[in-house]
Amino acid sequence: MHDSLQPASGDKVARYLGRAMLLRCPVCGKSPIFPPLRSTRTLRDWFTPLDGCPRCGYPYEREPGYFLASVWIINYGLGSLLGLFLYVILEIFVHPPFRVMLTAVLFPVFLFNLLFARHSKALFIALDHFYDPHERDPGDDGGSVRSFPSRSDLWQDRTLPPSLFPSRNRRSADRRQFFRRTVSRRNLASSCAG
Repeated sequence: MHDSLQPASGDKVARYLGRAMLLRCPVCGKSPIFPPLRSTRTLRDWFTPLDGCPRCGYPYEREPGYFLASVWIINYGLGSLLGLFLYVILEIFVHPPFRVMLTAVLFPVFLFNLLFARHSKALFIALDHFYDPHERDPGDDGGSVRSFPSRSDLWQDRTLPPSLFPSRNRRSADRRQFFRRTVSRRNLASSCAG
């Protein structure tokens, strides 16, 4: 039974990664993830994806800092591997001087990172959608919601007691206690001086 599920998930991964390499939405495969090249005016436009898919409503950036892993792991990681590969090939076969080696390795890596940034974000979106899919929100705003409640949703709904989130309660209690001690010391010092 488990083996019968593997080809379907393999097909799904291949479909998502194929759509990502075409810079298309991983869900519907029709809408672009990034603005078209002709409307790109700045580097910010080049690196920033659209808010979400206008066709199916899938959000491309779920939260602030969402693409940090794509930039550091996928983009810089592959750029580093490219740099190592170029260095080894040049060192084994050509033996260029240091400055030529530095230029011959760094320039292609820089160019690769610049041109592959969109693809790394699209690959990250596709992999994230495969491992953590979102369902379409039944509302009329076209957004998406998580298929299960997150920790912040549970906190806002108050379905779980606040004691299950000790870090927030502990910090608040520590701040209140510190403030009370500080105020009482100042009051003590002012009463002794007066």
